[in-house]
Amino acid sequence: MYKPSVNIDGTTYADDSDIQAMTRQAYSMAGDDLVAARDYVTSKGYSGIVNWDGENALIGGEVIKPAYVKDGISFIPRSVVDNAIYSTEERNGIMSSDEIDRLYNRKYGYAIEDALEAVLDRDAFSYDPDNDVAYQAYRDQYLREAEDAFRRVLNDNNTSVTGASGAVLSEAMYMRDNAIRQLTDKIPELVEDAYERYSDETQRLYDDLDKLYEMGEDYYNRLYTRDQNARKAVTDAGAAEREENQRIITNNRNREQDYYDFLLSQIEIDKGNIDLQYYNDNLAADYEGKILDNKISELEYESDQLDYALKELEYEMKRAEYEGRVWW
Repeated sequence: MYKPSVNIDGTTYADDSDIQAMTRQAYSMAGDDLVAARDYVTSKGYSGIVNWDGENALIGGEVIKPAYVKDGISFIPRSVVDNAIYSTEERNGIMSSDEIDRLYNRKYGYAIEDALEAVLDRDAFSYDPDNDVAYQAYRDQYLREAEDAFRRVLNDNNTSVTGASGAVLSEAMYMRDNAIRQLTDKIPELVEDAYERYSDETQRLYDDLDKLYEMGEDYYNRLYTRDQNARKAVTDAGAAEREENQRIITNNRNREQDYYDFLLSQIEIDKGNIDLQYYNDNLAADYEGKILDNKISELEYESDQLDYALKELEYEMKRAEYEGRVWW
């Protein structure tokens, strides 16, 4: 609701400030606040892409009609300015920080997280022979050798388990137990081998993590540098355009000033010519007056005065006419 300041014959009138306030309120209620175009774009790091063609704002070359202009400042809906900035970024290969992070994470970020998790969640070293393939292979080998040694003693004595004497059976069992003890003696070596494999695998995980960090940092820096170069190119192009526009404005102003100075000089010249003619006319009148006969009548004298007054009037008319023509 608005109460107009003036109502003339049913036509209401409002101040510009009131219209602007109502316009801002309408956009705000619609969820799209008006922003000062140049200030807003500058806050986004693109001061060089805003220009003015005398009627519309140009943001990155996109023509945008402001909601209103106040004190030379264009006010435009935020969403419109954001879209113009986004279009400029897209055309020039400029990425937001979120886009850089997304590309980085997709290529290295998530892989680094997985590699770091593999290091941090790695179990402490432990050894279980039953889960060691090498131990199982040695166990099968030594058990076969123990059984072979046991059978070999029996065969050498031409007997069987049930028919062997106590001495022969004792010797056979000793040979078998000796082979089994060799398997037990092998365990420390197997533990050491297993620990070495564990250490090698741990180091590999650390090396993979370091390599991912290094490659990821290089990739992020390349993305960031490319983005900064693209931003600088846009800003520099905008600055160059502003300088060119300012040069054109300055040249036009200088030409206008030169033309104005020329007119002033012509006026001074014309004024000087008029003053000189007026001076010469006065000299001529004085000379003619001196050679007149002293017996000139009063009437002739008044006639001379009238002529002089007419010349004065003619001069003033010429000057008025000239001044009216020049300054028009």
